[in-house]
Amino acid sequence: VKVSASEPQTVTISDCTPGTTYYIAAAAVSSGGSYSEVVTLSLTAAGTDCNFEVGINAANDESISYTVTPTDETVPYVVSVLPFTEYENASDEEIFDAIVATITSSAETEGQSFAEYLSSIEVSGVYSNTLTGLTPETSYYIAAVGISPEGTQATPLVKETASTTAETPEMKFEMTVSDVTDYSATLLC
Repeated sequence: VKVSASEPQTVTISDCTPGTTYYIAAAAVSSGGSYSEVVTLSLTAAGTDCNFEVGINAANDESISYTVTPTDETVPYVVSVLPFTEYENASDEEIFDAIVATITSSAETEGQSFAEYLSSIEVSGVYSNTLTGLTPETSYYIAAVGISPEGTQATPLVKETASTTAETPEMKFEMTVSDVTDYSATLLC
């Protein structure tokens, strides 16, 4: 990046890979073409490049079973469930902010710091769970993301859509037995 200025300038380097070290070199060049001493700086992008696969195992009218598989089983992460209709047009950043807001609110309710509460809900490695008490014929996002104790995003956010099925009608079956003999019985259904 070439910067021409006599005043201090800010240069933003974006799209960095988390956990990767970047080396930056800078030098001043005079109008006559002379170079100053080269100054170098190394920076490591925050976070990790751990990614997640969210698999839906089963769903019925009131529950969804899922499994989250991280690419790095040592990285702690949280799993959050969000109503699809509320977040279907939201960016990943907006979804992340909603997850952090929920954790912040829960931490305050429990009288804990953000970091304390976060550590109590984080998981590592392959994680399977069944969500119950859900609404029939409703879609949800199941999102997995690593979050630092300061509340910043530490991994990419991965989300999968899952839906509950139509409500299963209650089915009752009654059977009575009569006229029982040594070799037969009458069944009334």
